[in-house]
Amino acid sequence: MFNPLFLLKKVDRRTMAKLLLLVSLSAFSGCLLPQDEPLLPDLPPKRNSPPKIVGQRPVQQETVVTVSGSCTKTKFEIDVKDEDTTNSLSTLWFVNPGPASPVLRGETVPGSATRTLRTMKEPSGLSLALLPLLGNKKVRVQVFVTDGRFLDESTPSVVELDPPVTANLPDGGTLTDVAYVDSFDWLVEVGPCPQ
Repeated sequence: MFNPLFLLKKVDRRTMAKLLLLVSLSAFSGCLLPQDEPLLPDLPPKRNSPPKIVGQRPVQQETVVTVSGSCTKTKFEIDVKDEDTTNSLSTLWFVNPGPASPVLRGETVPGSATRTLRTMKEPSGLSLALLPLLGNKKVRVQVFVTDGRFLDESTPSVVELDPPVTANLPDGGTLTDVAYVDSFDWLVEVGPCPQ
C-alpha cells in the first residue's frame, strides 16, 4: 500500500510552503462578496441650501442714517451667499416691524450660473418710510431674504420654493424640498445732514 506521508518526509520546508500557498490560492480564488448587489445605495438628491446674509451696508448694526437734504443719502444693501446659484433671491423690508408697518418689497435677483454671492439693494420706498422718523428715537430697519416665495408678507418667515421641488428617493418615497429665510436688523437713528 502507498503511503503519501512518505513523500512529505522527502520534501523540504520551502517546497512545502509553496505547495500550501498554491493549494490555498486555488481554494480561495472565488470572490467572497456577491457581485450582483450594489456596494453603496443611491445617494439621496441634493437638498436646497439656505441663503445667508454675509455682509451689509451700513456695516454697523447700530448707526445714524441720513435720508434727505443735500448730503449723501444712506444706502442699505445686503450681500447674500447662496450655494444654489440657480435660485432667485427676494427681499422684504420693514421699518419698525409690527402690524401697522408697511411692507416694502425689495428687488428679486435672478439666479446666476456661477455667482454664489449676490448684492441686494434697498427698495425705493425705504427712504420715504424713514423720512417721517427724522429726529425721533431709534427705529429698527429689518430685511428678510428668501430663496423661495413669501407666502404672507406680514409673516416673512413663511416661505415655499417656487416652483415646488419634489424628488424621488431610492426607497420609492418622495421628498419635497423647502425654501429658507435669513434676516438682518439695523437699529438706526434718522438724522439730518451733518453741518
